[in-house]
Amino acid sequence: MPGKQVATIAHSTAADYLREQNAQVLEFQTTDQMFKALLDKKVDAVVSVAPLLLYYAAHEGKGRVKAVGPEFNTAPAAIMVQLDSPLRRKINLALIALRENGTYQRIYDKWFGTP
Repeated sequence: MPGKQVATIAHSTAADYLREQNAQVLEFQTTDQMFKALLDKKVDAVVSVAPLLLYYAAHEGKGRVKAVGPEFNTAPAAIMVQLDSPLRRKINLALIALRENGTYQRIYDKWFGTP
């Protein structure tokens, strides 16, 4: 995105990444402001965390915006509990069950759209 005007959230890792790519970075305090800049054609693109962009494209932005390209500079998400927490095993088992029975994919498709 070198030379392109790209919106992102202020003080985010995306802002730092975009500067490294020589993009013209416009930082916004809220996601509403960031998406408004895109819809008003004040920026060429928006870069932020994938779940946020996918959700917006599947809901408020449906038919007006599209998530494109592969994810980059990804960071995994995690759930943290105390080492001896009784929740640890329950969470792990629940996450495995959600994947195996297809619930995870149905939830993902509902909130983020299908690829």
